Order: sequence, then C-alpha cells, then structure tokens
Amino acid sequence: MVRFAPAMALAALLVSTATAHPATPAGPDAAGPGYEYYVTGDINAPTPGKTGPLLGLFGGGDWPIEAFRTFVKQSGGGHIVVLRARGGRELQDEIYNDVGGAVSVETLVIHNEDAGEDPKLLAVIARADGIFFGGGDQSNYVRAWKGTALNKALDAHVKAGK
Repeated sequence: MVRFAPAMALAALLVSTATAHPATPAGPDAAGPGYEYYVTGDINAPTPGKTGPLLGLFGGGDWPIEAFRTFVKQSGGGHIVVLRARGGRELQDEIYNDVGGAVSVETLVIHNEDAGEDPKLLAVIARADGIFFGGGDQSNYVRAWKGTALNKALDAHVKAGK
C-alpha cells in the first residue's frame, strides 16, 4: 500500500493541474460580419452586485491591476465586454483569470462598420455591465463605429450610468 502513495499523489497532482485552467481555444468562439467574438465565463449568470458609473482612463506603461479590480467592482462583478480593433482573447483572459470577480468577459474584435449593425454584437453590448476599450489607435474605433447602431448602443450604455 505504501508503494502506491507516490504514484497516487502524482496522479492527483496531474488531475488537479489539468482541471485548474481549462485549455483556451486557439481561435474565436464565433464570428459575425466584420468582427470576431471571444467569451470566458457564464454570459447567462445574473449580475451579482450593484453597478455604478466609472470612467477609467489608463493606457501605456504597466498594467494597472488595481484599476481593473475597481472597474470590475463598479460593474457589479457582472458582465465585462472588451472592444478591440485587433488582437484576440488575451486581455479578456487576464481580466477574468488575473483580476477576477467578473461572471463573464466577452471580447469583440471589430474590423469595420458592418459589425456595428449586427444584432448579435448589439446583444453583447446590451447585456454589458462594464465596457473596456482595448487601446491602440482610437481612430480605428471612430472609423468603424461612427453612425452605426453600435455607436448608439454605446451612447445608451453611458446614459444608463454604467
């Protein structure tokens, strides 16, 4: 019986390591006209806390994890949406795994104005408790969203005090 203890301990370690962080898919979870979609967490879970307004301006330099924790807290620990012009799920996974506290994090990588009229994309924005703009050249956002239903949905999000 004692001879099997190291083997059982190793097996338990391998199982716990394999289940601690599930494998991240390589590509997007879905795509629509002019965008890719990535998701982590449970998009159907209720928002656990109260949401409140927050305008966080950060960029360049070190990654401000405490600022992101405040952002998630002001979002009620609910549904975070990351809007980007390029990239993938990296920032989403950092928010969900390293910052923690959000029931879901979704990323929309928007390439052109076609995305701004897609009902599925607009539904993601509608359920968002907090929206984070992923950075980079901000003119890419203006070009792709100006005058679209996405532009109006973002305005409504701000007017709702989220």
